[in-house]
Amino acid sequence: VVIAGVWLLPSDWGEDPQLPRSVLDPVRHAVGTISGRGPVIMHGGEYAVGEKIAAYRSGFVPATNSLRSSLDYLYARYEGDSATPEGIYWLAAGYVATGQVDMARDLVADARKNGFDDLRMQNLEALIAYIEGDLDRAEGLFRSISTLYQNDAVSSINFAVVLMERGKSEEASSILTEVIERFRGTAFEERARGLIDTM
Repeated sequence: VVIAGVWLLPSDWGEDPQLPRSVLDPVRHAVGTISGRGPVIMHGGEYAVGEKIAAYRSGFVPATNSLRSSLDYLYARYEGDSATPEGIYWLAAGYVATGQVDMARDLVADARKNGFDDLRMQNLEALIAYIEGDLDRAEGLFRSISTLYQNDAVSSINFAVVLMERGKSEEASSILTEVIERFRGTAFEERARGLIDTM
């Protein structure tokens, strides 16, 4: 009981004290890996923006044993109706990072239907549309997010990436220039400059 109690102590970075760090760390690492190698960023992976991370051929993160165990744990909580919005976000984000996009899409749709529609979940929904090649939907979702959350560098950069894919370079450049001005001296500025250089 004492060991279990220590294992479940609140960590320093979770909004959900029921999620142990040993579960969240592998998922957070996967999300950071995707965000670090760019061009898109996932909330929770901001810490890795600007880091040099080797790319994988598939574009997704391989599911290690610890990552699989973490996702299984989070999914069991979700299936048992004991998941919180925090747990559902990390589960969906982990699925995106490992290429299980269908599972992530279903989770996000369910979360949004049940009112779990914070910025991270909205961004994830738009990223899934982008990954699936539905650029119309991705652009519409990111445009809506940019209206509600004008100061979010993650969503702004992702929106610019989608616009670049659609050939809307002028609007993308304007958004990235704004990121550069607002987030000087950060990895977000570096990412935005790097994207502008690819146009």
